[in-house]
Amino acid sequence: MQTTILLCRHAEVHNPERILYGRLPGFGLSETGWRQAERLATVLAAEPVSAVYTSPLLRARQTAGCIHRLHPTARLILAEPLNEVFTSWQGKRWAELGGARYYEPPADPGDETMLDLVARLRSFVAHVVHVRRGQTVVAVSHGDPIAIFLMALFGAPLSEQELRRHQTYYPALASINRLVFADDLTLVSRDYLDPRQLPEPARY
Repeated sequence: MQTTILLCRHAEVHNPERILYGRLPGFGLSETGWRQAERLATVLAAEPVSAVYTSPLLRARQTAGCIHRLHPTARLILAEPLNEVFTSWQGKRWAELGGARYYEPPADPGDETMLDLVARLRSFVAHVVHVRRGQTVVAVSHGDPIAIFLMALFGAPLSEQELRRHQTYYPALASINRLVFADDLTLVSRDYLDPRQLPEPARY
């Protein structure tokens, strides 16, 4: 049997001061972000979604809420493994960071590594395949966790240089990675969609 995880990145955040917000509270969607989230929800409206999992951060919860409104019978579940990367760089303005690195080396011994991110996303997938076997779920997360997890799934080198330079697996805002897993957690297929690139629906 196959289980489908629609792994989505949250929509655009209101961040006029260009702060590396990380896990800081209070960073919600911008006006554009709300439109992106609604569009994402519309694209997913026909999916047989049994649960909507979301990172606990506001921007992800707001994005997930838009999706959940079109799937009112699905369970809405906060999932810590979908959280943003923990880095002690958070709170600084991007202009201050220059060429700072998150992962190699971490700014602080307590910061998450790329392997930490892969481990918690793998644990999330294992949980979903166990409790939602054969179903379709949505999971709303963040750019780095999604990209690094995809790199691991496809055997790409887990290095910060690889992540930033090529960005082959880096998801656009409010995008969808459709990941289909077998019961043994083998990845069966991956499809990627950026709803922002679709034509706007006709309005009458």
